[in-house]
Amino acid sequence: MSSDSNVLRRRNVGNATSADALSHSDASSIAPAESATNTVSSVPLWLFITSKLFGLQCSIDTTDPVAAATCFNESLSATIKESSSAQASFLPSFEVTSFRDAVSTARSTCKFLLVYLHSPLHDDTRHYVDNVLCTNEFCEFINEQEFLVSWAGDVTHLEGYSASLSLGATQYPFIAILSCQSRGVSIVEKFTGNVALKHLLRAMAATIERNHQILNSVRQAEQQRIEAQELRAQQDREYLESLEADRLRDEELRRLQEEQIAQQNQEEEERQCAVRQEKEMAEQKQKILDMKRESVRANPAPSSDTTIEGGEDRVVMLRFRLHNGTKFERRFLCNDTLQFVRDFLDVELHDRGVEITNYELATSYPKRVFGTTEVDLSLKDAGFVPQALIYVQNLDT
Repeated sequence: MSSDSNVLRRRNVGNATSADALSHSDASSIAPAESATNTVSSVPLWLFITSKLFGLQCSIDTTDPVAAATCFNESLSATIKESSSAQASFLPSFEVTSFRDAVSTARSTCKFLLVYLHSPLHDDTRHYVDNVLCTNEFCEFINEQEFLVSWAGDVTHLEGYSASLSLGATQYPFIAILSCQSRGVSIVEKFTGNVALKHLLRAMAATIERNHQILNSVRQAEQQRIEAQELRAQQDREYLESLEADRLRDEELRRLQEEQIAQQNQEEEERQCAVRQEKEMAEQKQKILDMKRESVRANPAPSSDTTIEGGEDRVVMLRFRLHNGTKFERRFLCNDTLQFVRDFLDVELHDRGVEITNYELATSYPKRVFGTTEVDLSLKDAGFVPQALIYVQNLDT
């Protein structure tokens, strides 16, 4: 280990032209390449052989990032139990995920990413674990820090080794604080070698304090982006609601129009049906009236001196009086029926323009009433011989 291993090695990244600042297009070089995570053969032969000789490999498949993170935490926990140091009794809260996912978590939560790279082959590593990494002060710092996400990787595992290449780690123990933004990932500060705990905590706190404005800017930009997105979403909802309201209004208008047209069609159909029925009834009534007229014409009124065999008077004089005072008379044969009299009245009333459909015949002396049930009676049987005064009583009023 070099004599200046306890010196803090800092690299502030002020702009994208800094040596450690990585543009968005370079972000893939920070995160381990996926193609390199599929086989142990990507690890240098010397590192693989050395880790085997010293029994540093876990029994699980450490080519899997999550498995490697779990394996490192278990190894660190076992180291704490075996440690003789009174300080080494706490386990830091590292993300159990891949380095790439840890970068994504820090970016999405607008926090710095603290990366610890662990090299079990380095002479200072055990001392660093006992006196720095697993102390209460260090664990409280990274666990309670508002602006920090923490991730650790073992360089004897493929994920940790890939991260060391991305971060340019050449000295261990290695800690870096990264700024993870949408435009790229940059190293804000890194600390290498066996740095004393107090110096390390003070330096990390100063780094976060000095650069937290970066996070504030990112958070403000993210908040503005979220607000703009919510505004667009609200505008989209209002637009869709407006379209839906227009659609419902058009549907209601169309429904009302259809109902109105259907009602008009039904009313027109009912009107036409009523007209047809009225026409049919009028035609039927006229047909019946024509038949009655023909019957009356075929049986004209007899002369006053018409007699029948035996000398019996055959002619009956009937005088009619209507409800409106109209009077008229006609001679009938005594054997004519009341139905024939009614046929004559129907024709006469029609010709006189008197609208009577239902009526009955009545006499005063004697007082009798003849309706539609007595139409088969002859005038003689009805007692109208030789003459009678008939009142035509309107039943429609």
